[in-house]
Amino acid sequence: MEKEADEVGNIIYGQRDKISGIDKILAAEADKIKRFKESKSNSG
Repeated sequence: MEKEADEVGNIIYGQRDKISGIDKILAAEADKIKRFKESKSNSG
């Protein structure tokens, strides 16, 4: 039973790592879009 709990824990930690990685990517993309919009509105 304990071994199964460890496996589940590892899966959850692995998913959490993936999610935090996705969060960073999304934040970077949102930043790019924001800067792009700002540069367009400043030039026009």
